[in-house]
Parts: sequence; C-alpha cells; structure tokens
Amino acid sequence: MILVIGATGTVGREVVKQLQERGAEFKAMVRDLDKGHAALPGVKMVPGDCADPTSLIPAMADVNKVFLLTAADPNMVAWHKNVIDAAKADGVAHIVRLSALGADASAELNLAKWHGEADEYLENSKVPYTILLPHYFMDNFANFSGETIRTQKTVYAPMRDGAISMVAVKDIAAVAVTALVQDGHSNQRYALTGPEALDFDQAAQILSEEIGEEITYQDVPGEAAYQAMVDGGVPDWLADGLVKLYAYFATGQAAKVSPVVEKITGRPGTAFRQYVQDHLNAFKA
Repeated sequence: MILVIGATGTVGREVVKQLQERGAEFKAMVRDLDKGHAALPGVKMVPGDCADPTSLIPAMADVNKVFLLTAADPNMVAWHKNVIDAAKADGVAHIVRLSALGADASAELNLAKWHGEADEYLENSKVPYTILLPHYFMDNFANFSGETIRTQKTVYAPMRDGAISMVAVKDIAAVAVTALVQDGHSNQRYALTGPEALDFDQAAQILSEEIGEEITYQDVPGEAAYQAMVDGGVPDWLADGLVKLYAYFATGQAAKVSPVVEKITGRPGTAFRQYVQDHLNAFKA
C-alpha cells in the first residue's frame, strides 16, 4: 500500500492519476476528508496532518511506501521530519520525497535550504529513499501566467534572457510513480528537467505559434515582481524567495538538461511545445 501525502496539489494530483492508471493500491492522506473527496472523488483517503505526529500513526497503517510532498512553508522541515519519523517507526520500506533542484542545507535561499535540510534528514534516517529534484515547472505558465496570457497576451517575469530547462509536472509524477511501483530506485537522487533549455522569449514565441495569437514576454524588475506577488496574497517570505530564485534563473546558470526523465520512464521528457499543445485551453481566452 502506498500513502500519498500532498495528493491535492499540482504534482500530487498527477501522481494520483498515474497511480490509478497503473492500478496501484494507494490511499491519500488529507487534513480535511470532505475537501479531499471533493478534490479527488473516488480516491481512498485517510485523515492526517504532517504537523501532528499522532495523526500519522493511523495514517501509516498497512503502508509500505510513501510519496511525500507538502507546500512550501517555514514549518516544512518539521513536517517532513514528522512523516519520516513515523514512516521509520512503522517500518515503511521506501519514501519518495519531492524536493527541488538546487536543494542544499547550506543555501542562503530559504526554499533551497529547507528542502536541503529535509533531504539530509531523510538520507540519515536509514529509510530507503528516492529524492526527486525537479526544475521549474512548465505548468507554472498556466498556473501563474495563464490569466495574463489570456487577457493581455503577455508573460511577465523577472527572468531577463536566462534560459532554463523547465520540466512538465506529468514527467515529475511519472518518475515518482515509477520509483514507487518498481524496484531499483532506493537511495537515489534524481535531477528532473525537460529535454531543452528555453528563455522566456522563446517560450512566448512557442505560445504564439500554438495559440495563434502574438504572445510577448515582458521582463520586470525583481522589486515589481515581489510587490505584485505580495499584493496577490503571496506571503512575503515566499515572494522574496521566488524573486531570488528567478534572479538565479536569469543568470543563465539553470539551463543544464538532465537525461533522468527518459532514463527512468523510457520515454523522452515533454518538450515545451508539446506541453502547450496539451494545455491550450489554459491559454486561450
């Protein structure tokens, strides 16, 4: 039995979908069963909260593998430690944890530091693990920029001309599910990127060609991006972390392409053009 933690998020939903397609036996842990069933009808669910260690004991019943994902949060490391401790106590055989490319416990960037600390804790726990290190999601174009693409025909980001090897969420999930249902992935760290590196001007050109309307990329100062995120309800610590992450992307140092998606899944990673073709409704007015 696989326990999926973080099943209602962007990556988690895709993990659930692909586990269903494979006929795997799994259950999702959610804090609110009513909201969980509304988000994922028909999925077996158990209550549990990563912040409450006692709730994890019944959630782990009959579980031998765990997919671990939580939202970014200042308490994220403590939450992941709680899950890892509960899994170890329960004799779980394998944890697949979603981290992030660049995770490093000594990093100055808060998001990278927290992921790095959780990764180190898992590695030192002696529970067999697979740590997934995905790059920037292609799906952020729909989730973060879909509205401005539809209404203003513009993508806004503080990226300058930095190229990045974005990865599709469905490919992240495919690697996660493979690691959960197949042997041979214990104690591995997998860097996950797409098959190409694009800057946002190139991405806008592909969007234009596939949508049939001119989409432009507008570089914005980091300060303006920060303020727009805070005004939109993003916590200041997260907005600050994201702006610093974009600043790193803008240097062009995030363009390296990893072969891991194809190596693990047996098929090439999703190109950005294919991603856009698969999600046209998210970009068309």
